[in-house]
Amino acid sequence: PPQVKKTTTTLLRNPGAAALGYVTVAVVSFVLPVILWIGLGPDGAFLPGGWDTSGAWNAGWMFIAVAGAGAGGFVCSKVTADRRGVWILIGALVVGGALSAAFYDVASSALISTPRTSGPC
Repeated sequence: PPQVKKTTTTLLRNPGAAALGYVTVAVVSFVLPVILWIGLGPDGAFLPGGWDTSGAWNAGWMFIAVAGAGAGGFVCSKVTADRRGVWILIGALVVGGALSAAFYDVASSALISTPRTSGPC
C-alpha cells in the first residue's frame, strides 16, 4: 500500500537527513577553523605568552559555530521528509554539545596552565 511505503520512506529519510546535516556541521567545523588558522597564525590565535585564545580567534569561532549550524540545518531541511528530521538534528546537536561541555569541564579542571614558548619544543 502507498501509505506504508510513505511511512517507511519517512522513517528512513528523517534520520538520514539528520545524519547528513550532522556531517555537514562537522565538515564546516573543520574546514573553517583551518582557514581561520591560516589567516591568523599562532600569534593571532593566541594571546602573547600563553595558551589563552585571542579575541579574533573567539570571534571567528562564533561565526564558525553559526555557519556550521546554518549549513547543517539547510542541508537537513532540503533532504528530510518533514520537520521531524530537523528536530532530530537539533536534538543530536544539543545532546552532543551538552556532553562535550560536560567532558570539557572535567578535563579542564585537571589541566595545569603552562606558558607558551617560541620554537618547536
